[in-house]
Amino acid sequence: MTHLRSVLSCWNFKDSFRSLLVRPKGHLTPFDGIRGIGILIVVMFHGLMGIGEKVSTDYFQDYLANLPFYLSGILQGDKAVDSFFVLSGFLIGVMLMREHSRQGSINYRRFYGRRFLRLM
Repeated sequence: MTHLRSVLSCWNFKDSFRSLLVRPKGHLTPFDGIRGIGILIVVMFHGLMGIGEKVSTDYFQDYLANLPFYLSGILQGDKAVDSFFVLSGFLIGVMLMREHSRQGSINYRRFYGRRFLRLM
């Protein structure tokens, strides 16, 4: 019965919705900004590549070669994805370590249930 309560607790809509709006006490806000910049670079990269599919190859290659310095980071979309996953993994690891230090164990069902609801 305790396993059922544990699973059902992650489906608590009110608490899950609140977790989207209220950041916990030890939240590492600067990482949100870094991840946001990474997401922006990836979106701009895909937009640029989408434009490249619509124009001639020679013109697009010249366009990419002459991009201003401050826009050349857009071409590093793959590195932005890598950094996004590294930061996300770090933050998830910190969350699991905090739960383990508070409760002495990690409730994986509850953890993955919260992750699922947060993504939805």
